[in-house]
Amino acid sequence: SEDVNFRFYAVPVTLGIDYRFTLLRFVVPFVQAGLTAIPFQETRDDNKPSKRGWSRGANFIAGTAFSLDWISRRNAWETYDSNGVLHTYLVAQLETLRTLTGQVKFNHYGFFAGLMFEH
Repeated sequence: SEDVNFRFYAVPVTLGIDYRFTLLRFVVPFVQAGLTAIPFQETRDDNKPSKRGWSRGANFIAGTAFSLDWISRRNAWETYDSNGVLHTYLVAQLETLRTLTGQVKFNHYGFFAGLMFEH
């Protein structure tokens, strides 16, 4: 038998609800839950047909946004005045996605960090 290389492409699309606990001034914890549709395609290099399909699942995200506006109020105002950015945050979040139905089972766990700009 010959070796076959498979490539797998998936693009999860989530519709969900996000809740932010805006009680504190500099730290904003948040949670998000949603339903996810995952269209996928499998390709192979042996000239046999590729496979396509849909899986459906749910995702959950929990994290914290740390306000960076206090570092320099002058820069925060200039960013708002020139780009319309209300607030800038450093974000850290945990995310999970699990498949409920479909031909392919997806289980994803991850930690993400980055910047968030609120317009």
